[in-house]
Amino acid sequence: MANFGIGLGAFMDGFTKGANLRHQWDDRKDRKAAQAEDRAYQRTRRERQETLDARSDDEYERKKKERDAIREVGLGAKREFDEKVKAGELKEGDFGTFWDENVIPRLAKPYLEAGDMEGARRVREWGESAAAKRGGQYALKAMTLAQQGKLGEALTAAQKAAEVRGYLNHGFSFGKQEPIQDQDGNVLGYRVHMTDADGKETTQDVSVGQIPAMLGTFINPEAAFNTQIAAQTANAKTEHDIATYKRKKEIDRSYADPQKARSSAVNALRKRFDGTMDDQIFDDMPAAKQEELIKRYMETEMGRPVGLAGGAEKPAIAQPSAPQPTAASAGRSVVVDKATGQPVEMTTSAPAAPTAPSRAFAGAGGQSTAQPVGQQQEEPQEASTEQEAPAQAPVGGSGQVNGVQVDDLLTRATRALNAGIDPRVIAGQLNRVGIPRSLWPAKLQTGAYGDVTRVSPGLGG
Repeated sequence: MANFGIGLGAFMDGFTKGANLRHQWDDRKDRKAAQAEDRAYQRTRRERQETLDARSDDEYERKKKERDAIREVGLGAKREFDEKVKAGELKEGDFGTFWDENVIPRLAKPYLEAGDMEGARRVREWGESAAAKRGGQYALKAMTLAQQGKLGEALTAAQKAAEVRGYLNHGFSFGKQEPIQDQDGNVLGYRVHMTDADGKETTQDVSVGQIPAMLGTFINPEAAFNTQIAAQTANAKTEHDIATYKRKKEIDRSYADPQKARSSAVNALRKRFDGTMDDQIFDDMPAAKQEELIKRYMETEMGRPVGLAGGAEKPAIAQPSAPQPTAASAGRSVVVDKATGQPVEMTTSAPAAPTAPSRAFAGAGGQSTAQPVGQQQEEPQEASTEQEAPAQAPVGGSGQVNGVQVDDLLTRATRALNAGIDPRVIAGQLNRVGIPRSLWPAKLQTGAYGDVTRVSPGLGG
């Protein structure tokens, strides 16, 4: 039996080792496959990068050849023009014609050879301008003088070329140039004074050997043309960004919360018409006048045309929907419902037949939401003894009066008292509905709010 146990253990040990070897072999196989895949990926990336580098080198060499060719075009054209002037074939005033017939075609040639028809067209358009001709004449003269070793005169001509509006567009204006000399008086270079577009003055020291290359690089006609194209591109981008920003702002205004926009307008108008400068207070203005001011403010100050999406007209402050006489216009008190923001009209005539309770008890399920605001409340009138006696509620305080549940009405009256509603308004309402005084809330019966026997007519049904 013991031998059987030993044999079984040896078998399981061998089985486990074999399984582990199998797993290790699978892991090595997976790692080799992953490494081969990574090597292939890295090889592809290197090949792509080498291709991109080769293209970049070719483009750099092409641009360099173009610049060298264009610089030689300028120098050769100037030499050719000077030779024809000396020979009497041309005059100094004929440079414009010479420019059109000789310089511009040579400047456009590299673009045509590269297949850049748009670039060639823009070169021709720019070259036909008076600024290009005048500035180009100074630039070619400066380049020729620099080649002849007349560096001071070359810098002066270059300065004149840079001052021609429409030739170079680099944002700098050039001032005087001072020679830099050693102890023996030999000229080592020149210090050029410049002012940038922001008015900041700066200086640039240029050695004698750098001047010809600098002039040939920065003021030759092709370089001047590129500065104009760069400036036009920047201006177009700026205009596009401004137009995009304006469109976004218009869209934001069109879809903004209309209530928020109107609230901002109302608040601004309330501050403007606050009565401090003998102006009428905004809230005291007629509704039509308020609406006119709000429309004008939203259209002119906020740039929000009334009537766009979300711009439907709404009253600035709570106003009756129909043009009927209101309690405010009659000089009576106004009660505003906090939940709806609408005024609840006070009755202006003797109470008619008893009606259901008004908004004074609107919060049937919770706290009453009405409160008196506006003008000073008029002294309540005596309850008329000649009026028809209202229907009386059942003695037990239950049942209905004019279709209104008495218990519910008394509960709402108590809540209205706790909410701060004028007790005289509540008493008037209870009286109109026909609730006996003996059933009124205890605070009204005990005189905690003063004498409420002189009640106001209450709220209009």
